[in-house]
Amino acid sequence: PGTITLGLASAIAPGTVTAIDQAVSQIELAWDNAKKQEISNVNFITANIYTLLFAENTFDAVFTHAVFEHLQEPL
Repeated sequence: PGTITLGLASAIAPGTVTAIDQAVSQIELAWDNAKKQEISNVNFITANIYTLLFAENTFDAVFTHAVFEHLQEPL
């Protein structure tokens, strides 16, 4: 529901945090939580980790939580 993402966004403001999830329901919850907490320096995107469309060097850092253990192809 975006709780970790929103904490990161608060910590690095005014920098921007981009979060992905394949579940539309989680993205919707995250947007709702961002609005409730008045955090605007976030982007929540529905995406598949195997087909990310971000260009090289888009991000300064990447954080994953509870992801790799669920991947069929973690490498």
